[in-house]
Amino acid sequence: MVTRPGYVNPLVKKAHRSAGVYVILGVIVTLLIAIGTGVYYFWDTIFPAPEPIEIIKAVPPTPFFATESSRTIDISPTDRQQFIKLMIDSMKEFERNGTMKRILIKLSDASGEHFITPSDFFNFYQITPPASLVKRLGANIMVVVYTAASGTRLGLAMHTNDANRTLRDMLDWESSMLNDIKPLFFGVQLAPISLTFEDRSYHNIDWRYLKLSSDTDIGIGYSVFPAKNLLIITTSKEFTETVIDRLFNAR
Repeated sequence: MVTRPGYVNPLVKKAHRSAGVYVILGVIVTLLIAIGTGVYYFWDTIFPAPEPIEIIKAVPPTPFFATESSRTIDISPTDRQQFIKLMIDSMKEFERNGTMKRILIKLSDASGEHFITPSDFFNFYQITPPASLVKRLGANIMVVVYTAASGTRLGLAMHTNDANRTLRDMLDWESSMLNDIKPLFFGVQLAPISLTFEDRSYHNIDWRYLKLSSDTDIGIGYSVFPAKNLLIITTSKEFTETVIDRLFNAR
């Protein structure tokens, strides 16, 4: 076919236009990608993403003396009802007579976790010991359940930074201690047969005791174990003497 001079095939013209459109679109897409990448890196530099919060796992404190078993309960620091329920459950669990079970109480929320302190424990039970006593106590508290023929009893062991002053604080607390620590008896009806604490001694360790029944072994016993600067509070005579035995064995 012979074409006249200056003639351009319409198909060729259309192809050229399409190619031009694709080039322009490619340039626009490239620019948008470049702009988006720049904005992303600029934003990330000015407003970096927060680092993920690493929750440090709490390590159980070393026990002050040996127990036959242990149970860990995990609760919210603000859930008092859950704490009381799980403590009651722990007291009801079957254990052999003459054995002890350690209760590890871990407090957990979005900010982290830690094992219960003496202040935490007293606050949950709404117990108000002398403020001077609480200030002398360490960060760890060992909560123990003792099983005997007379029943299941709860006890506590805590470090003190001043044994002599802690003993004085406990003596000052005696007048109101029974009423204050009633939650530790889990609803057992108490009828003191003695109005005052009595001096006792076991393995040459002095301790004080308020007997609460003439029929069963239940009462308030406490002592400061001098070799370890350790305050122990128990709820029966047998319990107190068993703890003293185990503290001697742990030396």
